[in-house]
Amino acid sequence: MEKERKKLNKRLAELDRLFSSLYEDKVMERITERNFEMMSGKYQKEQLEIEARLREVTETLNESYEKSQGIRDFLSLIRNYQGLKELDATVVNALIDKILVSEREKSADGTVKQEIKIYYKFIGFVGELHITPTKRWTALPPKNCMVCSVEYVPGSAISKYCPICAKKVQREKSNESKRRSREQKRMICIELSAKMTD
Repeated sequence: MEKERKKLNKRLAELDRLFSSLYEDKVMERITERNFEMMSGKYQKEQLEIEARLREVTETLNESYEKSQGIRDFLSLIRNYQGLKELDATVVNALIDKILVSEREKSADGTVKQEIKIYYKFIGFVGELHITPTKRWTALPPKNCMVCSVEYVPGSAISKYCPICAKKVQREKSNESKRRSREQKRMICIELSAKMTD
């Protein structure tokens, strides 16, 4: 990139000399107006292309210098933590700018994928970590529902009912709980009224 930048700058300087020489030739009437227009148009087009490419190269080089400076700054910072045995909030705050954690995506085969992007101080995003499925996140073997005996894939190891029956059982338990609560309140009222009459 540095070589290309030098080459482009050299060519721009050459084009400036060619322009002044061309203009001199026109003034001295060594070339016709038509030839001057044709040649100057050609040089101008090349000049614009070179300037655009030079901007791109310069931008890329500046980014590269910033990154390499960032890497040097990060390395000097990380040297302070050599031999670190335990990661704590102070170290994380010193070295990491931010951490982005995506939602877990469960595929049909039961594997789970989750992306974690760590943005380090001075150097930014370096790479992605993929959490491999653990026992907790892998698909459980199919079970038969304890109510309707239909085979289903449970969401947890303690699941006993298929999703449809689970809702029904939950509703029944809720109704039973409400009924028991009402019954207890009724019994308390009966006991209180019995004490009042005594």
